[in-house]
Amino acid sequence: MGPTLPHDPAPFTDEWVADRLGTLSRALRRQTGLPLPEPSLYLRVVEAERTRRAWKATRAELPALVAEAVAEGWEISEISERLGVSEKYVRRRLREHGTGA
Repeated sequence: MGPTLPHDPAPFTDEWVADRLGTLSRALRRQTGLPLPEPSLYLRVVEAERTRRAWKATRAELPALVAEAVAEGWEISEISERLGVSEKYVRRRLREHGTGA
């Protein structure tokens, strides 16, 4: 079964197309046994930009997400382990949300 295509043409952004092409290229190289090329500087910069934007969006949601996890009974140590951050960082996000820890 091939990759899922969006029904609305609007999702065909440069980012979506680049992601799909990368996925297809990796799959083809795995199937043929060809080595994966080292990513170019341009692709590394594009990936860094994508990662930064994703982090920026996630960062804004973290205080509420952490507060919700605590409200659901998660331990601060569990949250910090899942997020790959320190417990101090989790407590700071809780204070940002106004729930303190």
